[in-house]
Amino acid sequence: VPYWQEIREMIDKASRVVPTVGFVGWDVAVMEDGPVLIEGNTYPASNNIQLPYVPDHEGMKHVFDRFFK
Repeated sequence: VPYWQEIREMIDKASRVVPTVGFVGWDVAVMEDGPVLIEGNTYPASNNIQLPYVPDHEGMKHVFDRFFK
């Protein structure tokens, strides 16, 4: 993952803003010039639609492509 160390440092810093929240799912975008923190979720749904659909090796790309053409 590009910028992995920078991502870890950014999330570490962000996690200290509200130290009483012990579990956060961080949404991070990796841009050409570095990572960007999108949001933190107190209920990170690990069964979310963003998980890959393995048989076609395309994940949910075919669903999102309908909206970005």
